[in-house]
Amino acid sequence: MTHKRSFSRLLAAVLALLMAFPAAAPAALAEVDSLPFVTAEMTRADYWKTDHADEIEADRETIDAVNAAVLACADCRMTDLSAELPALDGPAFQRKLLSGAMSELGAYLDAGYFDSEGQGVPYAELTAVLDTIDAAEPAAEQLVRYGICVALTNVRAAPTDAIITDAAGDNDFDMLQLSYVRVNEPVLIRAESVDGAWFYCDTSCVSGWVRAADIALCANREQWLAVWQIPDDELLVVTEGKLYLDQSNVNADASRRMLTMGTVLRRVPDGAFDPAVTNRAAYQNYAVYLPVRQADGSYASTIALIPQHCGVSEGYLPLTQANLLDVAFTMLGDAYGWGGMLGVPDCSLYVRNVYKCFGLELPRNTTWQSAMPVEKLSLAEFDPAEKAALLDTLPAGAILFFNGHEMLYLGAAEGRHYVISTVSSMLTPDSDTRMRVRSVIINTLEDIRRVNGMTWLEALNLAVIPTKLSDGTRQPSRLAQAYRELVLNAAGEGTVTVCAHGGPDTVGAAMACAELFRALGRDVELVADGPLDKAALRALESFGLEAPKALDAMDPEDAPAADPVPVCAASTMVYLNYRDCEVPIPRDAARLLLAGILYATENLSAGTDDMDCLAFRELVKLAEIKDTDALWQSMTEPVEMSSAA
Repeated sequence: MTHKRSFSRLLAAVLALLMAFPAAAPAALAEVDSLPFVTAEMTRADYWKTDHADEIEADRETIDAVNAAVLACADCRMTDLSAELPALDGPAFQRKLLSGAMSELGAYLDAGYFDSEGQGVPYAELTAVLDTIDAAEPAAEQLVRYGICVALTNVRAAPTDAIITDAAGDNDFDMLQLSYVRVNEPVLIRAESVDGAWFYCDTSCVSGWVRAADIALCANREQWLAVWQIPDDELLVVTEGKLYLDQSNVNADASRRMLTMGTVLRRVPDGAFDPAVTNRAAYQNYAVYLPVRQADGSYASTIALIPQHCGVSEGYLPLTQANLLDVAFTMLGDAYGWGGMLGVPDCSLYVRNVYKCFGLELPRNTTWQSAMPVEKLSLAEFDPAEKAALLDTLPAGAILFFNGHEMLYLGAAEGRHYVISTVSSMLTPDSDTRMRVRSVIINTLEDIRRVNGMTWLEALNLAVIPTKLSDGTRQPSRLAQAYRELVLNAAGEGTVTVCAHGGPDTVGAAMACAELFRALGRDVELVADGPLDKAALRALESFGLEAPKALDAMDPEDAPAADPVPVCAASTMVYLNYRDCEVPIPRDAARLLLAGILYATENLSAGTDDMDCLAFRELVKLAEIKDTDALWQSMTEPVEMSSAA
């Protein structure tokens, strides 16, 4: 009893001592954070819906017309998968693939890039990749095969999963990643790696290497067409960022399958299955056909269930402002994936996926989307106040561009203009520190700055309304008028100094510019001016140039800030000569050429702040330009985007 009383007195003393001190305040919890001037209400789609939000912006006939026009536009780089294709010249196609892979992979050797272990890219590894293309003996006539994607799969620039990143240890960024293919999407198989692990495929919007294990082979073209050409009243489209089918130990083909925004599946007809699917009743579920790759690689399908509550639509959604905003906001906060790696989109793929939910087929990247034959508004020539006034005339869902990025316009509030997009990097709002964002976010155009210091509003150069076809008319801009004078006066006297400033893309522009002036009878002095990355140094050495200064390889966004100089782009392909092979160079290379002209004649910066590195195969020099009037005719459309997303 004495021990019990002593313990009671001790316990009472301890409690009294504890009560003498105030209880510690609970630690503050992290809130869901937003960028400056983005309120909680603004993170809901309903905030941005106007009184006309439920009006149809484009009916099915209009969408079909836009799709047809985009498919017919060469600069959009779309592939008509439904067209019948002849057999390929196997050896010639293999040489093309090998040349492309050599150029792509060679650009990363000793150029400041890293493998997944944080080491410099090893030459032996790249050689092994090339061997998977070169060792096979292709048929003289190589038939195209028809495949269906059975799992979300990456499209790669070379037949390898090896990562090449621009920062040691950052394996969530891979230079070899081009895009991804959704479940049930068709591919045309053009070639196969030696080990059979990779197919080189055309998709509707990009070509590259995909894992063979993710592709089921159809018996013939007719079966293939029937899988993916689905009438609107029979299809189900995924309208949220991603969903996962339920796990099953019985139906392994459907278990935990990930379906991403824009995935289109065929619904199962009523009565085509028993009340149970596998071992489940189908109540409150959509029954769909899911593609399966069998043990021999051939195509089959299984019936799968998608819960009714998931973000899906019976048929494509009506294209209204309300629906567009609802779909775009389902991904708010989701991760960013360069080229669609990690199963999540980059900026252009995000926009493409949103519009796919309405049946609109946009090109893959910013350059190709900006080339669509739809209504466009050039913003490059205007100051920020003028741009803001022009933005007020645009509908929610308009696509806004600056070089290297695109976004969906939301609207204006309290004198600021807002966008939603998936973002790789920017400057932190309160400092000049670069921040890897890598998420779908909402932000103002006026207050957020690119790594080069420009606000997003200052950097804007183009707005596109993808639901409205252009009437085909073009008016030369003030800048185009100035460029015409520069070109037509280029055949004067005296030496022109062309400066290569920045990276390998700028070197390529300078070389093309020098050849242009030489073709017009001018003496040209070609020099390197300013900081250069390692890839640029290698390019300079190949052209016999000396570089006065060298820096470690840097991200294009980290290039030194310079006075922004908007430039025009040629609206047609420019053919250039590289190692005795005629290869077409995309429109952004023509943009760089014209930037070089302005730099050479006015001694102004070519705008290193907005240049993304082009592939090494694009570091070529212009063979010849004779018709300056033809060049002028191709310069009536302002500012093109870079090819990176």
